[in-house]
Amino acid sequence: IDNPVPDHTMLVVDSVRGAGADISYSLDGKQFAAPEQLRMTEADGMTRPARADEYTHVRWAFRNSIGPGQLAAASFRATVR
Repeated sequence: IDNPVPDHTMLVVDSVRGAGADISYSLDGKQFAAPEQLRMTEADGMTRPARADEYTHVRWAFRNSIGPGQLAAASFRATVR
């Protein structure tokens, strides 16, 4: 499940939940990775670790299939900027 972080909000990283899922984040909605792997490129060409307020999407990759009638929960909180 890929979910965008709503415009004008900032993801609260410690709030992301999803039992049985591998959780990753994105800066562009296309490439997802663990927070320590996300990098931003500055105007001078130098890179730095991405900040949580720069994350645009959250991905939950559930390790097991979700069959008919089964439920899975995925959530996060965000704060208004």
